[in-house]
Amino acid sequence: MTITSTLTELTNTAQDFAVAIALFPETEQVPQSALTVTLIDSVCKWQANDSDWSRLTQGHPLHSQAWLRSWWEEMGSQHGQLAIARISDAHQVVGFAPCFVEHSWKGTTLRFLGSGTTCTDYLDIFCRPSDAPRVAQALTHWLDSADFRRSFGSIDLIELEGHHANASGVTAWQDVLAQRGWTEEIAPLESCWVVEFPSTWDEYVSRLSHRGRRRARNAIKNLQSGAMTCQVWDQHDDVVAHWQEFVSLHQKRRYQKGEPGCFAEGPFEQFLRRAVFRLAELGQASLVELRCKEHTIAVALQMQVQNTRFLYQTGMDTDYIKLEPGHVINAILLSQAQSQGASNFDFLRGNEPYKARLGAQAVPLVRTRLWNPRMTSQVRAHMLAVGRRVKQWFQNDFNSTSTEQD
Repeated sequence: MTITSTLTELTNTAQDFAVAIALFPETEQVPQSALTVTLIDSVCKWQANDSDWSRLTQGHPLHSQAWLRSWWEEMGSQHGQLAIARISDAHQVVGFAPCFVEHSWKGTTLRFLGSGTTCTDYLDIFCRPSDAPRVAQALTHWLDSADFRRSFGSIDLIELEGHHANASGVTAWQDVLAQRGWTEEIAPLESCWVVEFPSTWDEYVSRLSHRGRRRARNAIKNLQSGAMTCQVWDQHDDVVAHWQEFVSLHQKRRYQKGEPGCFAEGPFEQFLRRAVFRLAELGQASLVELRCKEHTIAVALQMQVQNTRFLYQTGMDTDYIKLEPGHVINAILLSQAQSQGASNFDFLRGNEPYKARLGAQAVPLVRTRLWNPRMTSQVRAHMLAVGRRVKQWFQNDFNSTSTEQD
């Protein structure tokens, strides 16, 4: 064989390899060793990563260890195994996947921490958007690794609840898994609702309806005249001291509506109390109390980070409903946030009409389910889909029957 023919053969081989890479984009073009995934399967290991966790979650209270660890300790640990992925390169931690594994009739499922009734909003794979593609590749290889399967088995379903439709980490992971044959279902959830403040309070009020402007101005007048008073409890000991009052008023409002209320469930109250007390120690949670003639008529649970305020829950005394305590405390919270330099006020998840009336814009959230391409997982996906259709059929039939009777 001549040198010329050898060079030609090598060139053809290189070209064939380049074509193969182009035809199979799922082939790793970055060495797997570029990123390392480490399993965090205990609270102690999780706490040891608190500084990196805070950096990558940018201090968001609902993504903090204070919030998610409290959820895991009170609501998650009885139903699954902690399975947080820490993704790092040679220099630093570049991402976390805040997950746990549970086993049910849907199979072995990887889920976001904080899922369910707690409504942990805006969850994602915590990493810089520019790192999301390679973090997603590393997570996918991790799921297929022998170490992962020894700990948890093979994943049938990845269920990611409460994320923005364009969340960079989740979207990158969807793309990688789709290339490997995973199928996806995306279902809308209730939206978050966000007010973006203009430069002045008067400008904000001017954007409201006539009734909205009257309510907002009356709320401020009631404070200025002393007819009502507002107290912000933002120190840990004060939050602890006024916690039960907040819970009682929240439940009273739910009972008035004929609902059991979320605090009727022991684990939820224990979770939220622990999370809020921890956030209060960090200066990220407060209780805002509205009083009329020395009587507390409303208490709001508020959280904050940088230039955003979050309203998680409000309780009010239904004996004072004619004073519209809910409208008053919302106006006060918005006014305080704007005066303190906040750029956004987030009412979080829930499509209650009052949020739009206060000038908030909807931020859609979704739940994504990703099913393993193997047959057993796909059968489970099909069973779930059939179950949803049957449930919808019964619901439609019930609504139709009710309409006919009316």
